[in-house]
Amino acid sequence: YGPTEGLPELRQALVQKLAEENGLQDVEVMVTAGANQAYTNAVLTLTDAADRCVLFAPYCMPRQNHEWNEVRQCEMR
Repeated sequence: YGPTEGLPELRQALVQKLAEENGLQDVEVMVTAGANQAYTNAVLTLTDAADRCVLFAPYCMPRQNHEWNEVRQCEMR
């Protein structure tokens, strides 16, 4: 497995691309291994430990008792 936030060389190349081609400065880039990790990162970034959220079916998770249930009070319906 690589670093959680992605390979440093790839992240730096993406930061450079965003600056040169898109005019975006001072951005933070994370590269994930797949959609589930990216979605988990987004949910954990946008919610606080005391927040409650609901994930409506259909959803694609590798297992019903996902770590969101442990870190955030997410109900899966």
